[in-house]
Amino acid sequence: MYKTDKGLWRQKLTVNGKAKYFSAKTKRDLLIKIAKYQNSPPAKGLPLSRIADEWLEDAEQRLTYNTLKGYRAAYKKIIADWGDTPVQKITPQDVLSWLKKYDHMAQETITNLLLVLRLIIDFGCVRYNLQYNPC
Repeated sequence: MYKTDKGLWRQKLTVNGKAKYFSAKTKRDLLIKIAKYQNSPPAKGLPLSRIADEWLEDAEQRLTYNTLKGYRAAYKKIIADWGDTPVQKITPQDVLSWLKKYDHMAQETITNLLLVLRLIIDFGCVRYNLQYNPC
């Protein structure tokens, strides 16, 4: 835990091999943020659609219009195909089988589908402490 030049307190945690940074104005607020994050509920039984909705909400605030336009098309297909599936039950074999369903489409479209699914599950790994991403 350290104080930045801008006066914020900052802490780095490693989650599933990825760095996650927390910042707050006071040391106490930082510790509260970290505790809330570490005590977040596990995603067992959590449908992919819920994580995907939260991911899209977050992405809309960060990404440009054109990027979102490309991602939304993939998002709709992902929700249609995986919506009610508990995210913990998705395996790498399931993902490969799913991608074969779209073999008739352009390679760029298939790559975009996989990218968006990976982004959604990565978001779930950070938000809900998922153990791994099958993508």
